[in-house]
Amino acid sequence: MSETDGNISVITNKLADLEKLPPDEDILKNMLSTLESVITRQPKDLVGGIDSSDNLLLNIPDHPGAAIAGYSFSLVISDPYDGHLRFVQERMAEKAPEGDSEPLEIALIYSSPLPEEKLRLHVADYQLRTFIHTPSPRSPYDLAENNVPEFKVRLVAARHRETTERRAVRTSLFHSELEFRLLLKDGRHSSQNVSAGYTDDIGRKAVEQNVRYVGVVKQGTLLWSILYPYHKAFFDIKKSAYWALVSPELIYQAYHSNQADSKTIRLGSQENQSLGGIGGAWVIYGNGPRNFYILEFNVYDLAEFRPLVESGIPLEYFNKSKRKWKKTYVAQKENDKYIGTQTLVTNEDIEKLIIPTIGEIDYLTTVSLVSSGYPIVLADAHNRCKITGDRKDRLNAELITALQKKGLHPVDFATWNEDPHKIFER
Repeated sequence: MSETDGNISVITNKLADLEKLPPDEDILKNMLSTLESVITRQPKDLVGGIDSSDNLLLNIPDHPGAAIAGYSFSLVISDPYDGHLRFVQERMAEKAPEGDSEPLEIALIYSSPLPEEKLRLHVADYQLRTFIHTPSPRSPYDLAENNVPEFKVRLVAARHRETTERRAVRTSLFHSELEFRLLLKDGRHSSQNVSAGYTDDIGRKAVEQNVRYVGVVKQGTLLWSILYPYHKAFFDIKKSAYWALVSPELIYQAYHSNQADSKTIRLGSQENQSLGGIGGAWVIYGNGPRNFYILEFNVYDLAEFRPLVESGIPLEYFNKSKRKWKKTYVAQKENDKYIGTQTLVTNEDIEKLIIPTIGEIDYLTTVSLVSSGYPIVLADAHNRCKITGDRKDRLNAELITALQKKGLHPVDFATWNEDPHKIFER
């Protein structure tokens, strides 16, 4: 056996051990106390789903740092009775320009290696962040032209994608013609790249408009891998769709490692502090042997915090006054015990919010073979917004033609075919 074969054997054996990891017995016992079978129910009202995408499109290898990226989103509202779409939004503008053959709007962002151009891009991005409610970095105005950091166009596109998605959510809550009572968002309710105050306001506005705003987190997050052994145990017990409250200990285990990670579970409206956003109650929902999701319920939908919507009292001030919490977390460890909004889920929340909402989500995962196991509204939004290979090819062809007219040659271009979807999702 060659040395390479031996390395492969060792590596694959080590990684295969991940599939055999058992759940912690004490945590499993605590979560089993909340484990319930899903009671499927058809939504009575319209349902909405929103997803977004971003991707690198084109670079110029002869000029490192010159690149173009794009981002897009799609919001759909459908009727659960017949599955017909009642509303689709794929552009921030109301109408596409005449003669535009692509209904999906893919907004473009570019980067340049020229120092003076990089500085302009940083300044423009800094100014735009204030306008689009995005946490701002250090001011670029004191940067010297010979010491300007790289303008990371991929990260900028991801940030703009997230911001555009949040703006579309807020706008949809005030749709004058269509009323919906459930809006599913692909991914977390975090505010890593959108103002914490703006994210907090969306959560409050959703409650004001009587819309349950739920984040649906798929495979790939830190917590998802930790929950996998528990999902296998739960599904082995129930043999069908189930749900359970996520243990605060597991949430803390996933996100407490350093200051940046701990902020991803910190809630509230303090700028650059509450990156966890508004996901106040986390539930594991599984509907297949290897298929489960983490559902994040809006903190302002919980009975304990719903009155804050009408009173306007900040979440962090309320908890500091009532519970002496320095910060509001989903889960945090203090004096060998766990605190946080995850520990404040009541029977009222379970009966009036969690059980009916999961029942409706489960229904949406079963109505179409196209998206079996995944809510159809989110599958539709994802398929509509994804910057697919075909869409990239069409857009790149247009970009390359325009660049050739400026003196560049086809051999100067490189395109991306992979889809590194949502690099900020944790």
